[in-house]
Amino acid sequence: MSRAPPLPEVSAVQAQGPSTEVAQVRAEQLRERIEQILRVRKERFDRAEQRIAGHIEKVRVLADRVAAAGGDVSAAEAALARAEADLGEAAALEARAVEQFQAIPGAEDKRAAYKAAWETAKKAATELRSARRNVHEAVKLLREEIRELRSAGGSG
Repeated sequence: MSRAPPLPEVSAVQAQGPSTEVAQVRAEQLRERIEQILRVRKERFDRAEQRIAGHIEKVRVLADRVAAAGGDVSAAEAALARAEADLGEAAALEARAVEQFQAIPGAEDKRAAYKAAWETAKKAATELRSARRNVHEAVKLLREEIRELRSAGGSG
């Protein structure tokens, strides 16, 4: 009978088994994917937040001018206050979503952790949309007040 060939040398990584090596690769890919998600989310969220905050400031300046002309801007100011509150809530939710995304690699149930983080991120986006709607509502109210001032003042 012929003798069996000698067993090849086994490296430390091979001794751990292919499942450990695959798990390490998957964990690294997951961390990289989460970093990418967070990088893109941050860019988009920051851009939207700055844009809405800029609109709030511009509308507030317009409201001050309308008030100085004798217009009633209380409803528009209330809409702007709601927009600022929504913007603050969106920022808080986005910060919580970032924490949840960062915790995914260490979570027992990664799918459930991802789903929870994604739901929080969606709530943050909903709050941004709400802030934007409130800014638009303030603009609409100010336009109506400006029309009333012009018609009362006789200017066209």
